Amino acid sequence: MENKIIVLALDEQGKYVTQEELDIIRSFWKEYHPMRLCIELGAFVGLRAADIVNLKVPGHSQFEGFSEDFRTLRYIVSKPSVKKDRIKHKIKERQIPSWLADKLFLYFKNNLYIFKGNRLFPFSTKYIWDEIKKMRDRNCDKHPWLKEAYQVIQYKSGRIQKLYRIAFHTLRAYWITNHYQACGDLVKTARTIGHTKIDTCMKYIRFPNLKEDERGIAETIFNLPNQPKHYVSKDQSKLSEWGAKQPHYDSSTQPIMINGFYIIKCKTCSKIFHSKSKKRKYCSNCSETFKKSS
Repeated sequence: MENKIIVLALDEQGKYVTQEELDIIRSFWKEYHPMRLCIELGAFVGLRAADIVNLKVPGHSQFEGFSEDFRTLRYIVSKPSVKKDRIKHKIKERQIPSWLADKLFLYFKNNLYIFKGNRLFPFSTKYIWDEIKKMRDRNCDKHPWLKEAYQVIQYKSGRIQKLYRIAFHTLRAYWITNHYQACGDLVKTARTIGHTKIDTCMKYIRFPNLKEDERGIAETIFNLPNQPKHYVSKDQSKLSEWGAKQPHYDSSTQPIMINGFYIIKCKTCSKIFHSKSKKRKYCSNCSETFKKSS
């Protein structure tokens, strides 16, 4: 059975990072720090963390690695095949911005002694994820947006998981959004980043003015002429009586049940928790606070 998820309290734009936020994140590391270069490769080239840790230095192979001037990158993408029990290997070629290529060139020339196995960065994918987590924890007091998150519920297990908006993979969404806005061609963006399905590429693109654009279209294109005017009754008591008789759904009185557990929103802190009893109104933390105060 597929382990589906239900998204709770998710911003309509999903995971994203703005230009101002990205500049702040980059400033947490020095100019030629390997972690800062990884951040810039993720945001300005669109590489995954797994791709970055396997990048090869120039002259390593004709199939993969940077060119001598770091303007061009060829790397191998390994993707498991679902239908066939094997792993597909694809060679991708990407163009590196000139300013970033110059930084990578100087980093390479000044650190020739650390490139074991001809890898450009001497660490693993887990190291990158841990560094992002440490960055969030160190700077969240000054920059609260680093801790912005949404919750997902795994449909099969009922387990609640918190996903942060600022993660390393968010940088890939930044590149895809800006590339699409620049070229206006979704197919070209998908092929450049390496997505075989257009639907996959669409999930990364952010439309910050989506609601405003929809309202403008609704009032212009779909504003049919010569339509009768509709007036709302001024007798609000009659409207209230009519609304009270209509069936409606209230999440506080009728919580969702998944695998024998009710998904409830705490009335005090708005935290999502699961319980076997649908009568619970407060999470465990708020319940303990009430007990201590009493």
